[in-house]
Amino acid sequence: MDFPEGLRANEKCIYLILTKYGAQSTEEILSHVDEFPELCSGCRSGSYLIIAGRKLERKGHIVKKVSKGGFIWQLKR
Repeated sequence: MDFPEGLRANEKCIYLILTKYGAQSTEEILSHVDEFPELCSGCRSGSYLIIAGRKLERKGHIVKKVSKGGFIWQLKR
């Protein structure tokens, strides 16, 4: 897969999961990290995932929405 330039492994992990599955909650993303161990080794906890997600958001690659159960993350179109 071609990733946007300058992404770290955790950011690539989230980007890949959102590319494959579409919009996901933080919990749903965490349920997929074992599928991509080469990229997602650092995304084993919600706090690391949120940090990486916020970095992707600041870089303009994804957006997050607040929902009743937490954040919903999706690729920016």
